[in-house]
Amino acid sequence: MASLDVFPMIRPRGGNFVYDDIEQEIMLRDIKLAVERGADGIVIGALTVNGAIDYDFCCRLIEAARGLPITFHRAFDQCKQPFVALEILISMGVKRLLTSGQKNKAIDGVDLISMLQKSAANSLQVMPGSGIDENNITKLAQQTGVKAFHASLRDIYKQEPVYTRSEVRFNGSKDLPENQVKTSNIKRIKSIISEIERI
Repeated sequence: MASLDVFPMIRPRGGNFVYDDIEQEIMLRDIKLAVERGADGIVIGALTVNGAIDYDFCCRLIEAARGLPITFHRAFDQCKQPFVALEILISMGVKRLLTSGQKNKAIDGVDLISMLQKSAANSLQVMPGSGIDENNITKLAQQTGVKAFHASLRDIYKQEPVYTRSEVRFNGSKDLPENQVKTSNIKRIKSIISEIERI
């Protein structure tokens, strides 16, 4: 049976990537638990209020990971100076950067992704993510030269109808259907693997 590496993302909440003291302690504890339970790597991301890498806190997170490989997630896409941020991540020993090229979708950020890939050289693996699918992965790979990709490949499935009170909404908005779930699609995963193998 093939093995699958597990890299848990350490993020205590949604919203921005500036964390207070309590949130930082939660993140450090979560890394400790992940290490103890055999995680293969850790995914982190933390910024300052000015849109820079939070160097001091990220160093604490990396130290807590006890030598496991570190991926820095799309908090990077909120950085004011991406190439300065890239150099900081390299200096900290981060192994992988998940980015959409500071655009909503990676296919729209190919120019920056390509430049980051060239700047990183062999120091760090740039991994595009956001909106990558079996229809655009070949174009993205050819335009950027990257070798790793992040894709969710989700489909929306309707749940069986059950009794609900229409005036009570748990999603908080009538624009968010409450009888649907998003699940990764196995056929799409196989399809994107086939595309990668042909690149």
